[in-house]
Amino acid sequence: MRTSSASRFTILSTLAALSACGQTLNVGSRGAGGSSASDQGVGGNVDGSVGGNVGAMITSGGTPPNQPKAGRGPGGAADDLTVGGSDAGAGAPGEPGAPLYDFVLIPALPAPTVPPSDAQPGDEISFDVYPSSASADGKVIFGSSETFYRHVNSSLGATDAALFAWTAATGTQRIGAGFPVREWPDLYPSPSCVASDGSSALFQMGSGPEAFKISRWTSATGLVPLALPLDFHDAYLQNCSPDATRAVADTPESDANRPLYWQLGKNQNAFTQAATLPAGAQSQLALSLDGTAGILSVSGEGVAGVDYYRWQPDSAPVKLVFPTGYSCQGEFLSANGNVIAGTCYGNAGNREGRLFRWTPAGGLVLLDQPVTQALLLSADGNTLFVTNDANSQLMVFLGETLTKTVQMQPEMSVTFKYGADAVVPVSAANDAGSRPGVFTKEGNLRLLPVLPKLPFNQLTLTVNEGTIGIGAAWPAGTQVQDAARGDGVAVVWDQIGIRDVAAELLAAHVDLQQAGGLVAEHVWLDDRTIRIEGRCWTENQFNHQVFVATLPRR
Repeated sequence: MRTSSASRFTILSTLAALSACGQTLNVGSRGAGGSSASDQGVGGNVDGSVGGNVGAMITSGGTPPNQPKAGRGPGGAADDLTVGGSDAGAGAPGEPGAPLYDFVLIPALPAPTVPPSDAQPGDEISFDVYPSSASADGKVIFGSSETFYRHVNSSLGATDAALFAWTAATGTQRIGAGFPVREWPDLYPSPSCVASDGSSALFQMGSGPEAFKISRWTSATGLVPLALPLDFHDAYLQNCSPDATRAVADTPESDANRPLYWQLGKNQNAFTQAATLPAGAQSQLALSLDGTAGILSVSGEGVAGVDYYRWQPDSAPVKLVFPTGYSCQGEFLSANGNVIAGTCYGNAGNREGRLFRWTPAGGLVLLDQPVTQALLLSADGNTLFVTNDANSQLMVFLGETLTKTVQMQPEMSVTFKYGADAVVPVSAANDAGSRPGVFTKEGNLRLLPVLPKLPFNQLTLTVNEGTIGIGAAWPAGTQVQDAARGDGVAVVWDQIGIRDVAAELLAAHVDLQQAGGLVAEHVWLDDRTIRIEGRCWTENQFNHQVFVATLPRR
């Protein structure tokens, strides 16, 4: 039900996804396309679990048998049950509020008490809930809740969008006022950067007085707009540090494409220009995961091609000097900003390139082996994944040394997801189906199993160094965009095989509350459970909701 947002840079959703996943950042040349505010990423390889709803819950009490038996455990609260104990309660104490199997639908916010001006008598009111970001443990989920007024002739009337925060204990709580969203290019409000503990968040605002602005939220202060430099009108949040105390924003062409930087407690909590640039130049800034450094790319008037700099908040940018005869892209940044990596191509126009690696101590080093493209840099900056398309090879570099070369199978391609869990997702696809796989830093390339009668599969996210993955599976003849409308299923891959999330929950007698078309999008782990957050449909296709499902690890 989302409309397109105003013209945005293609890097926006990539950077947000990287920041949320806790991995390295990628920055490339400016793209002409745009992504909506809903494309913000969330999730990552983190520990934690969401507490269950009030009432009886199943908690673990020792190793669960194949058919868990509910027996009172000495460690449970009054309404908790323990799995694996005897009827008398023998077994290890259970942890209250941590179910092995659980399914929660995040409810929409109530419709506005005052309908929008173009609402009509007899309008059908429906709700959509979209997740956007979460705390590092997944216990606090932020998103937007939207109310649609559909006229009797089926045309869509006004939409009211409001921000929310959700926890298992408090439910869905409105943040700030609603925003009327009626037509493109209105932006939907979106929480884009969340502190690891969920105590604060930076929001890309939507329509209304603060459209195209950025606000900071805490439970104590509510939404507080962050000021922009004089003569700057709009800003688009790019990415931020894990504690949400440092952030980078981009500005549109009307504001000369100048990156902005914000740090809590400095400059009266206002954004400042990240760097002084030549007149007519355009730039982008990608912030390292810890927020202490970045890659600054500069192009446009007075610049031949694209110049790249290592940027730090309180120092002059350091220009990366590339070899003569090459056009280079500074693509990846380690978590602490001390390693920059990318690909250099000969000016003759061929796609055979060379990797480069830059550090403050060693400067820029051009590696000898021919490659096609860098794919992913590990968070510590030590491991770099690359492809050589000419030979259909995947390669792993440890520092400046090539350590692994693996031949890809026929019909196999890299699905190329930035911010992956130190693995590169791949896919083997043909007309009969698609089978995902992973390529690890050890040089292991393996395809994942698929479910019977569901030959098409898509890997969305991996955690725990590729040992846990989530995604979707759907039958032949189903379009990918329709997989979430009832024909597709959410799946989990673990070290044993593939798991159908809905089927496993139903087998454990968990009520799915008439939800269908589950699409897994984010995952968190603790030592006992896998928690999955994603989208689903309820009642009809216009009721889009968010679910949080819990399965036991095995």
